[in-house]
Parts: sequence; C-alpha cells; structure tokens
Amino acid sequence: MSAPFFRGRRVLVTGGAGFIGSHLVDGLLAAGASVRVLDDFSSGRREHLAAAAGRAEIIAGDVCDERALDTALAGVEVVLHLATRCVRLSLSDPEGVHRVNSEGTLRVLMAARRHGAGRVVYVSSSEVYGTAVQAPMTESHPLAPTTVYGATKLAGELYAQAMTRSFGLPTLVVRTPERDRLRAALGARGIDTGLHYPIPVHLQPAWRHLGHREGDFPVAEAAARTVLSLPMYPHMGEDAVHRVCDAIEACV
Repeated sequence: MSAPFFRGRRVLVTGGAGFIGSHLVDGLLAAGASVRVLDDFSSGRREHLAAAAGRAEIIAGDVCDERALDTALAGVEVVLHLATRCVRLSLSDPEGVHRVNSEGTLRVLMAARRHGAGRVVYVSSSEVYGTAVQAPMTESHPLAPTTVYGATKLAGELYAQAMTRSFGLPTLVVRTPERDRLRAALGARGIDTGLHYPIPVHLQPAWRHLGHREGDFPVAEAAARTVLSLPMYPHMGEDAVHRVCDAIEACV
C-alpha cells in the first residue's frame, strides 16, 4: 500500500500514540488520509501526537473494550493495528501481554469485520522467530518464539489469517525487524528513522539517477518495505541515498 492508496481514506491506527504509531499517524496525514487513533495511553504518550493535534481524531480506549472498538471502527476503511504490550512485560505481566496482544487483536479483527472495514494491517514482530537458527532471518525461518510476547504476536498473525480464510476479511501481516536495534544503529550514524513521508529509499529519484535498479540493495529495500522502521523523506539527494543504504547494510 503506497501513499496514493491512503489519500482520502478513513484510517484507524491502534496504538497510535506510541513511538512508531505516532510517526505512522504523521505519515498518513501527510498522505492525505483521514486518521483516527485508538490508544489507552498506558505506554503511548499524548505528546507523541502533538503534530497531529486538530488533524487526527484521538480516542482514549482499550482494544479489549467492545464499546471503544465500535466507536473507533465506525466508518473506517483501513485498520493499522499496532496496539501491543511490549516484550519487556513478558516476565512481569504475561497475562496482561496475552490480554492485549492476543485477545485484543482478535477483538480488533472481529470489530473490523463487524463494521465492514476493507483491510486490516497487523503489525507483528521478529520475536515470532525466537532464537535465530540461520542468518539472515528470512520469512522461511522456523517460528519458535521464546517469550510470551513473541507467542502472542504469532497468535495475532494466525488470528488474522483465520479471519481471512473463515470470513473473507482482507488482512495483511507485517513483521517488523529488530527496529529498536536498527533505530539505535542508524541514529548513531546521524540518520533519523521517523516516518516523515511515505517515499522509501529505493523509490527516491536519486536512486534511479545513480543507476540503481530494484534489487541492487536487497537489505535496504527489505527494510523499506517494512514501512514502519525505515527513514523516509520527501526527497533525498545522491549523498543521502548512499549514506542511508550504507548504514542499513552495515547494521541490519
């Protein structure tokens, strides 16, 4: 789904007050979408949405709350489901992680079907793979999560697939890489990883000007396609394209 896809569409972002979710909200607004955010602000912060104030509708609510979901899903065409309890809580509050990540995801999917949403994008995690048995970890890597968080994210993937197969609800699963490590590594090289505009590196004009073709930088392009963890800018010059690709090649 590219920027033109979102123009004029009504989009719900669950977990939109989180670090990644809030940048996604900004990117969607820049793409011309009508954005609604559902967040319980247990970990997300209202200040993350400062740039979206007055432009995005913000609903304080829990993804396990049917009433909140019915309010949030009314009239929505696309759902981007990022609401989650993080991996750090897997040991201290495994039941809470299960409640939000597994039960909450199923409830979001059922509510999306109930309200006739056209698509649900479920943001998963590389934690579904568990300990690496091969490098790099590709989508063919065994699914063997070692944390409750990873298990709940895998459950969410399976719920999404089941809703498609059983009820015809269009879903898409996105497995983000180790985005915190990538963000830190790129930050150390002076590269901001916020999603500013939906133009990834391999679609930049400078990319083609330098004679690159799709597939020339598979690591950079794979990171770009995760959508939620890569630096995106309105326009990048030759030096910027080289700098970003070199940094991603070095740290992914």
